Amino acid sequence: MASEKLFKDAQTLLEMHSRHGISPFFKPIKLVSVQPGEVVFSFEVEDIYMNVSGYFHGGILAVVVDVLTFIAAGTLADTFHGSSVEMSVRYLKGIRKGETIHVKAEAVRAGKKFFICNADFIDEDGKLAARGSQTIYRTTPSSTSTKHKNLAAKL
Repeated sequence: MASEKLFKDAQTLLEMHSRHGISPFFKPIKLVSVQPGEVVFSFEVEDIYMNVSGYFHGGILAVVVDVLTFIAAGTLADTFHGSSVEMSVRYLKGIRKGETIHVKAEAVRAGKKFFICNADFIDEDGKLAARGSQTIYRTTPSSTSTKHKNLAAKL
């Protein structure tokens, strides 16, 4: 079924970032559900996310927004390559260690060249803790796409 393929593809992208990616930030993140243009994740906030004040570090949250919105955009295409052209994050509520956070990442507009995506970080009480937005410019595959395919094949 198409939804099973979307889930598997999104899971593979998440695993690529947790095993071979830029940081350990993606290992605790679990994929909950996938549909075209929308992906839901969940994770418990651990020490690796914290700043010196005891809250979720804003820069780390931006990295998470970047990757999770790319995964959401990728559910709308068989192959997806892109570059971030704009990103913003609104920090609405402090997120503490031990909290369970749910992230709904969605592509709210998918054009031929640009994707507009949001990622909402919802706390245990159902309150919006942060919202990230990103504009992604869709590009053609590059030599790195072969590297990514090889990494995905190893999973």
